Amino acid sequence: VEMFVVEFNCRSMVLEVVREITRLDTRELNRDTSGTRSFSQFLIELAERLPESMKPCISLLLLHLDGESYMLRKSILFVLAEMVSRIYSAENLDDGAKESRDQYLECLQDHIHDVNAHVRSGVLQAWNRLCKDKNIPLNRQYDVLKLVVGRLQDKSTNVRKQAIQLLTSLLQFNPFNATLPVEELKEQYDVELKKLEEMQPPDKEQEQAKKLQQWIDIEKELEVYMGDNQSSDNDKDDVWENASPGEVHERIRH
Repeated sequence: VEMFVVEFNCRSMVLEVVREITRLDTRELNRDTSGTRSFSQFLIELAERLPESMKPCISLLLLHLDGESYMLRKSILFVLAEMVSRIYSAENLDDGAKESRDQYLECLQDHIHDVNAHVRSGVLQAWNRLCKDKNIPLNRQYDVLKLVVGRLQDKSTNVRKQAIQLLTSLLQFNPFNATLPVEELKEQYDVELKKLEEMQPPDKEQEQAKKLQQWIDIEKELEVYMGDNQSSDNDKDDVWENASPGEVHERIRH
């Protein structure tokens, strides 16, 4: 496809190929995972090699962002990220280009909460690349940051891992990095680290030693209790042994 577009100037071929892919039944794409994986990788490579030729195809791809195939959704989001990086990353964009860029970024933001963990992980990875390439507008970074912080509680390990990596990148490539209050952040970090250490499960050896000490204390208490009861019983026996028959009769009556 790249050869036809570059060498023979057949620019409409990319649109026709993408149109044929989008015409496939979503239920069939969901069943045929190997075929869908190939289509997805093909779309991503098209966006990497021929981003200008992919521009007319975006409207067709956006229709499948709500489809059943999570692999196709993930590849479309990667395509949008590639388009932002390669075409809409300049500072002197016109109003139309800015509108397209914002539309693509909105789609990427929305799918941070996708129902599928693979898509959530993939879109965080795409945001991480945009961050490292410094292609996230300043007025959008805070909104992205809030969404990423929420993904730290995600039930998927891969999503949490990608969220941590993206947060690290957002801090490293923050344009206001020089004005961050380092001492204050360090104090907050120490507080949170202490909380994390308190949440860690106790050491097994320490736990066993603690339980053993508890049993020793219980054993000592039992020995003291048994000794007191035994001495009390002995006193009672002495009282009955030294009692006269009349006293015994009187005590039994009462």
